[in-house]
Amino acid sequence: MASYAMQKLGLSERSACRTMNLSRFVYHYEAKKKDDQEIAQNLHELADTHPRWGCRKMTYYLLIFVIRKVSSQKNGVMGGDNLVH
Repeated sequence: MASYAMQKLGLSERSACRTMNLSRFVYHYEAKKKDDQEIAQNLHELADTHPRWGCRKMTYYLLIFVIRKVSSQKNGVMGGDNLVH
């Protein structure tokens, strides 16, 4: 919308963003593509291993796993790479 106002109405970027009640930071923001392949693979493995688990439980399980993995790496403990058991 702000680009349209700049092109068609000849407004400056600042004026167009102010008119649209839009932060200039948000106007220039570009989402970064995340590689979720590992998470998707882990979810598929969990779904195969625990077919009765719902989305919430799998998400919670993965969250706890990530917290433990990061915690163990900070403490210098190796291992714990197996997600599904």
